[in-house]
Amino acid sequence: MSLNSRQRYGSPVYENSRNGCTETIGTGVRKRSERAEQADPAWKARYRADRPIVERKIAHFTRRPWGGRKARTRGLERVATDLDTRAGAVNWARLAVLGLHHGDNGWAIA
Repeated sequence: MSLNSRQRYGSPVYENSRNGCTETIGTGVRKRSERAEQADPAWKARYRADRPIVERKIAHFTRRPWGGRKARTRGLERVATDLDTRAGAVNWARLAVLGLHHGDNGWAIA
């Protein structure tokens, strides 16, 4: 079964129960529903609370010593490996700051 471009790139597909046909919801419908959701004051408050934290973590992750925002290698697999290695290094550094150590009962954060 082949997929059309909208199905491949994540547009939701709904099945019409009357005649068994499938209908693809276009991007315009999704954008309108997303705009309506984003107009909600509770959504705005949560977005304003979470965005600075996410932006800061992205900035820490892409800082200069690891090559910044540019890929250091060529090829999808190598770039993915590089990204996974960087994420592991950042996580280990964070755990070290939190005081991760191995004691008699296993791993613990002091």
